[in-house]
Amino acid sequence: MFELLTGLILVAGSVYLLFQSFTPLRPIWSGATPADARVPTQFGQVPPRNYLAYLLWLVPGTFGVLMIGVVLLLRFAGAPEVLTPIFGWTGLGSLIVAVPLVPLHMLVSATNRPRFLVPPPYRDEPGAITSFLRRRRP
Repeated sequence: MFELLTGLILVAGSVYLLFQSFTPLRPIWSGATPADARVPTQFGQVPPRNYLAYLLWLVPGTFGVLMIGVVLLLRFAGAPEVLTPIFGWTGLGSLIVAVPLVPLHMLVSATNRPRFLVPPPYRDEPGAITSFLRRRRP
């Protein structure tokens, strides 16, 4: 019973999180979101210029959690034993891929580089470090 409930919660939560995460992407990419606005997410608020880099680690991480939920549901349903390791290793690999992408998100936030990870309307804006230095200087 524990596997069923945990699997359902992980799968439903992951699908919901992915759906909610891609909803604000279109207005951000088209420039309809003001540059000084903050996009509310499940993990805090993200500036629009960093949203794509935020998705880079969020999507594989959420997919990994989704796969772990599928493994739990497969074990509860009594599926063939060959399926469990396939989904389990896919989920674990996805989580491992997501971890090094978190510093990339921080790098994009700090420098606004590389440009292909910044939505087009925000590519000419300074990163967090440059903005901070400009505010500190008289």
